[in-house]
Amino acid sequence: MAKMTMGLVTYEGTPEELRAIVASFEAVEDVTPAEDTPAPKTEKRHAKVGERILITRDASSNRQSYRLNDVLTVTKADVFSKGDVNVEGQASFVDYSEYEVIVEAEELVAEKLSHKGADYTLVQRKARPGDVVYVTKDAEGTAAIPNDAKYLVDVDGKIDGYEVYPKYYKRTEANVLVYEEVAEADIFTKLGRKTNEYRAGDIVKVIDGGWGEIKDGEVGTIVKDEHDDFPLVRIRGFEHYNYVELIAPAESRVDTK
Repeated sequence: MAKMTMGLVTYEGTPEELRAIVASFEAVEDVTPAEDTPAPKTEKRHAKVGERILITRDASSNRQSYRLNDVLTVTKADVFSKGDVNVEGQASFVDYSEYEVIVEAEELVAEKLSHKGADYTLVQRKARPGDVVYVTKDAEGTAAIPNDAKYLVDVDGKIDGYEVYPKYYKRTEANVLVYEEVAEADIFTKLGRKTNEYRAGDIVKVIDGGWGEIKDGEVGTIVKDEHDDFPLVRIRGFEHYNYVELIAPAESRVDTK
């Protein structure tokens, strides 16, 4: 009769029996708990068709089954208002306030770039004179404006004499990245904020036409803290997401102290 000790236990038996015991221990499946899956990298911007979004605020209706942290795929963009999307498997739209866009590894883009000696930072808005735009590989390139290249927007709002977003070519806000000169973002830097980091109580002016009941040029108040150039604004009792520019930061207002 042979003996074998494993840990604090001694086993007796024939050599064949002991070998069977060893084999049974080696066959035990490793049940070490798997590590938590890291959260995907996201950014707050308007999603485009085919992109995946992460639900960050659950405001779904009874007709929808998605919940916080669900990942959904966009099937249609800007369905009701700017940024609202339809997604696979849902009856109605997902509001812009409910999601962030998942940035796939191969889609990571530079936050900053240099052009002709000046530094520029990425912004989420339409191109304006003085900006630099990067026409991505997803855009429809032409002989005059090849894609996968950057261009300075002139005083007429054009690049090399051509429209940034031409009617007959597929250059859109979704596939043309816009960078503004860093000097234009100094107001946020001086406040110790990131570019387009708005805070509740900031006084802002609506630009680029306005959305909903809110009109271009009106002045209002930021409703909540947001890092986005399309924040929620309150004007005349109405609240809507709009493109804005900062007039007075909340911390400099005397009427709220």
